Amino acid sequence: MVRKQESLLSADRYSLSWWLGGARNFFWVAVITLLIWVYADLEMSEPREFTATVRLTMSKAQQTVIVGQTDTAVTFSTKGSRRALAQFKRWLTDNDEVIEIDVSNYEPGTYSLPVVQILNQTPEIANSGLEAHAAAPSTLKFLVDRLETLELPVELDYVGATLAEGVEIDPQTVSVTAPENDWQRIRQQQEELVVHTVREELSFVRPGQTETRRVALVASIGGVPVQLNPKAVTIAFTVAQRTETLTISVTVQIVSPVDWGTDGTWRDYVLQKKDGNIPWRPEITVTGGKQDLEQLRPEDVQAFVTLTDGDKEPVESWLQRPVEIRFPAGLSLQLVGERPTVQFKLVRRTE
Repeated sequence: MVRKQESLLSADRYSLSWWLGGARNFFWVAVITLLIWVYADLEMSEPREFTATVRLTMSKAQQTVIVGQTDTAVTFSTKGSRRALAQFKRWLTDNDEVIEIDVSNYEPGTYSLPVVQILNQTPEIANSGLEAHAAAPSTLKFLVDRLETLELPVELDYVGATLAEGVEIDPQTVSVTAPENDWQRIRQQQEELVVHTVREELSFVRPGQTETRRVALVASIGGVPVQLNPKAVTIAFTVAQRTETLTISVTVQIVSPVDWGTDGTWRDYVLQKKDGNIPWRPEITVTGGKQDLEQLRPEDVQAFVTLTDGDKEPVESWLQRPVEIRFPAGLSLQLVGERPTVQFKLVRRTE
């Protein structure tokens, strides 16, 4: 090695050995300089904008749930080295542009959290040396509610026949889970809390014939989604006679406390109907014997909602109420399925 260096030093200027040695030294200097530039470029801090879906989860919570929207499209700016930005971009692509935020430790309540703060606490950003510094929307709003579970009876929903007494349902009750706020809505709409089966068509079952079926349950009560356990029941029934169905349109009337006509309530308030009069002329399906259906006239059906003093309290949205349906006396008729609902609110007059 020493001899080689000596030979280079002793090489004649502008000789082939002199040129080769100089080129070799220049090559290594250029390689080292290039590596320094590349490394410096990778570590240079710069801003970059990303778009992702921020998904709120409660993977560790058992008795609470997020109510409403859990996915929000967010555009945010981050600052960091090009290397870290490239790694974060690859991670986003591999995870379908979704950033999950676990809020299992949040107690029931309403929250509004800065998006930048949330993002900077995620391991994918915090552990990579990046920093989020701007986001749109700037805050995430969500509601955490406590779950409540009730044991409710199951009711068979069917058309096309009347059944003999002794319909067997196994199990007779099921566990129904929903957020506490949803239970409040359900109790306001439903006088009796029951779980209905999916509607069964029995018009093709021979009278006197006993059948056993596995029937799915409807995972909602009064239009409010619920969780069921189990999700199906076994029914055993005997058809007494076949029936027919008739669909008619009825007019929903208002029943208010008697003293509203004298205490100034109708002078001070006006009833506003959501979506106009269309929901107040609902179609209902009625089942019963052929002779009873032939006697039924739409104007003989009493369809109404009952107002209370509590309805005069200001509300941000709309009050929802199921319609009471009463058929003429002497006719053996039944409503098919759940009662229709209407939405309204009482608004104080400004004039």
